[in-house]
Amino acid sequence: MRAALFGTGTPASTFIVPPASLTFQDTSITGFGYDPARARQLLAQSGLHLPLTVQAYFPQGAVQDAIATVMQQNLQAVGINLQIVRSDLVTIKSHLVAGTFQMASSGWDDFVGDPSEEPLFFEDPAYCCHDDFSNYADPAAASLAIRAVNATATGSAEALFRQVQQSEAASAQVIPLYYPHLVFLTTSHVTGFSADPFGTYSYPTIAFTK
Repeated sequence: MRAALFGTGTPASTFIVPPASLTFQDTSITGFGYDPARARQLLAQSGLHLPLTVQAYFPQGAVQDAIATVMQQNLQAVGINLQIVRSDLVTIKSHLVAGTFQMASSGWDDFVGDPSEEPLFFEDPAYCCHDDFSNYADPAAASLAIRAVNATATGSAEALFRQVQQSEAASAQVIPLYYPHLVFLTTSHVTGFSADPFGTYSYPTIAFTK
């Protein structure tokens, strides 16, 4: 995080963005730790023949440079050679839509004040984009996501959102990398400013002083 984002981000463990109080993010999920020995064991069980070469698309930029370098080094340690292809984001998106890719680094944003978009996008291929372009299809996971977003009681919804995130973490068809911090520049004359992950600003509380 320090090298790639200069300290303006935190590692991600679930596709639900923070803060948990607004989005039902499950903060108990820790993700997959760095364990090359376990990775080699899983690769052996899969029946894949190593070494293996995998092509991955990365957008331009210093952050993506760092991601590509770290991924390449980590995968090489378990017998996977990562062939890095740098391209513009529009071209990468076209490969995602067409399904003509093996791996790709892309962005994930939530621009609406409703967290129901996130589990449906990632778990229900009928909602949009074939489970974030992964072509992953699990009817049980899709049904769970639909139940979660249709729950009307806060407690029930939060519990179901937690189950959705745990299901996605286990399948790992999409691996979240980091949450960027929200960074804004103001002056000492601006007070009461805040923002949330949905792009909503605190206009009613913002004040300007001389």
